[in-house]
Amino acid sequence: MSSRVCATHIAALAALLFLVPPAPFIRGQEARFHSSPWRSRATVVVPFELINGEIVMRLSLNGAAPANFLLDSGSGPSQFDRRAIATAHLKTVSVGNTKEITPAGTLPLTLAANGFRLTYGRSEIVHGSAFVTDLSTFEQALGIPLAGIVGFDYMQQCPILLDYRARTITIFKDRKVRYRGPGIAVPVETAQPSGELLHVPVVVARLELNDRSQVSARLEIDTGSNHALTLHAPFLRQHDLARHEAVQGPAAAPIFSETFGGVRYQLERGQISAVEIGGLKIPDPEALYAKNPAGVSASDQTDGELGSQFLSQFRIFFDIPRHLIVFEQRAGPESPQVAQ
Repeated sequence: MSSRVCATHIAALAALLFLVPPAPFIRGQEARFHSSPWRSRATVVVPFELINGEIVMRLSLNGAAPANFLLDSGSGPSQFDRRAIATAHLKTVSVGNTKEITPAGTLPLTLAANGFRLTYGRSEIVHGSAFVTDLSTFEQALGIPLAGIVGFDYMQQCPILLDYRARTITIFKDRKVRYRGPGIAVPVETAQPSGELLHVPVVVARLELNDRSQVSARLEIDTGSNHALTLHAPFLRQHDLARHEAVQGPAAAPIFSETFGGVRYQLERGQISAVEIGGLKIPDPEALYAKNPAGVSASDQTDGELGSQFLSQFRIFFDIPRHLIVFEQRAGPESPQVAQ
């Protein structure tokens, strides 16, 4: 689920994975963490289910029974539900007032938990600190219980292979692992043009409209969106596309609404001729045009999102430490090779 973080001190909570046991939070000050090598060098393969376009993993929090956790690159900070934190007997501490922008508007993040440990079977997936919040809104949207969201602060720590067809996530704990295969590597932006750090993965795409005109767009790679392509309201206004026949196409449909957290936000369904990232060109993607004036769709931090309907066509190698995402259409090696 696409989200934005609007707080200068979010970088202090940017390393959810691979952390040394974190220093305690100090009330009224920023929480600071320091990355360290993995405790184990093994590669971990985690199966997942695709539910309503969302990647759902069954993980154990501090030894509790396995529960549902989302892998959501569109969520900058990782978040755990208060009930899951209580079940795991973890204490919460105040961390000021960080805010995340969701489809329904701004979500305050004021609590965090230290010393958690997420495992799959006997394999540790992540340990450290995360924000604590109420995820009932996400549960209602998905229709399943939800213990937490593992966000981009996790995914940027090491190479990860996301295989939609096999329904597996392969975590390479050795950063020397590099992709070698037939895929197309696309650079990932790590900062805004203004220099402000980004907390979600963003690529530069070229959109080919139905009148054959083209426009450049900065699109978030959002594993938490169940749509193909969504364009934000400021981007539509900037390029005068809100009523442009070039973005309607044969799949055009009237405005419809989705509900998130009790808030209905408006989307118009259409189609464009193609979206191209790197040398990868996908014809005739369905596109949603955001109309509402609040929440993520009103954000100008990025121009839109590429979601699971688009991403699930590929095996995707997230190599964020090297500022790359690789999209693989054809069958490639079973796993990337370690660079010599």
